[in-house]
Amino acid sequence: MHRSVRYTISVIVGIAVSIAVSMLAQGESSHSLVILSLPVVYGVVTSLLLAHKQRYIEIHSSQQRASGSKLGGIGGGTGALVGSLLLQVSIPVGVAGFGLMLLGMAVTVASVDLYSPSRSHIEDT
Repeated sequence: MHRSVRYTISVIVGIAVSIAVSMLAQGESSHSLVILSLPVVYGVVTSLLLAHKQRYIEIHSSQQRASGSKLGGIGGGTGALVGSLLLQVSIPVGVAGFGLMLLGMAVTVASVDLYSPSRSHIEDT
């Protein structure tokens, strides 16, 4: 996928998430800076996942799930606990926390992809 298409999709996703959250959190004007950070977080996440989608699919469809299930349980449980607590603070803060969790996952997949021996499938990154 070309960079321009990937970046356009990323900007659209980031703005859409920000608009949806701002509509849901109409009475929470004290979190406007958090809402302004959402397009950045979700735009970067979308761009990274689109750039490295093949590796993401390979990682999540591999046969090594049994060895990673404990790690996945720890990460998922921690993310669910912290995410639910952040949503109690406010909707924008909860969505930002979820976006940061996705960002961590996307950066990890991109890092694995960049340092893997077979990088021939990456197009125009």
